[in-house]
Amino acid sequence: MVYLQILCHLILILVVFKPSKNYARGLINYTYLTTFCTTTYYLITVYFVILSLIRGNVANHRYQ
Repeated sequence: MVYLQILCHLILILVVFKPSKNYARGLINYTYLTTFCTTTYYLITVYFVILSLIRGNVANHRYQ
């Protein structure tokens, strides 16, 4: 998950500091990527938490 967060930050840096003639277009791209990366990060976090809970329950059930 840390790698995904680093990748999103690198993409944001490239988009924001990319020479652009249209400021609004760069701002829209920045906003879209920020929202996309944040949403993706939280979805992956929730997925791994649920997966670890399922695996934990399965492991506890096996050893009882």
